[in-house]
Amino acid sequence: MIIRPFLALLLLLGAPVAHAQTLSGDAEVRWVPFTLTAANHLRFAMTVDGVPAQALLDTGLNHSAVSRDFARRAKLTIDPKGAASGVALGGAIRVDWAATKSIAFGALSRSGGRVAVIDLPQLLASASGDAEVLVGTDLIAPNALDIDFANRRFRLLPSGRMPFAGTKVPMTFQAANGLYLTEAMVGKRRIRPLMVDTGDGGSLSIARSQWRPAEIGGRASPRPSRSVRAASSMPG
Repeated sequence: MIIRPFLALLLLLGAPVAHAQTLSGDAEVRWVPFTLTAANHLRFAMTVDGVPAQALLDTGLNHSAVSRDFARRAKLTIDPKGAASGVALGGAIRVDWAATKSIAFGALSRSGGRVAVIDLPQLLASASGDAEVLVGTDLIAPNALDIDFANRRFRLLPSGRMPFAGTKVPMTFQAANGLYLTEAMVGKRRIRPLMVDTGDGGSLSIARSQWRPAEIGGRASPRPSRSVRAASSMPG
């Protein structure tokens, strides 16, 4: 079974591009305030090449992306030979690539690298207002992610840090596809892997084959969705 999110894409990354990414020494106090959109996406402010942008934190996305409008506003140069295709809920989408000089939010700063350039408004379907950037696991995976929902803030910390005591769940990061996976009990059945996706705050998608054995009485079996089928190639 795979959770498949509302926003998540699996983009074709192609060859890696040289970049340097660091966290500031005061990462623990560099909280990033966020607001929740109508669809429960985490929206926050960041900069790309020094240009301010509204971003969504999306752990279901394996490469950060910007809208075509933002790419023009930030004067990003799209690689004319780098076009590829990606997978979204509606099927294949066009993916272009643009080099970046700098990306920054909270304690994180990156020099070099690139972002995907996509038709972002079409994917968001106006659910997240003025979002221009999707921040994916290529930026956050090297670090620990601490989300404080009660105070509407998150921060990035050096990987392996455990600055708080609380309930813990097993989690793995799949380097091959850039996604976070965990597991959970649903009724009488342990479902795994589950994809942890901050780009989908409003629903939990479960394959019919996993729902029936869970034996949750009084609820109709969900219809299969394109989101579940789109992730069928993932391990598990």
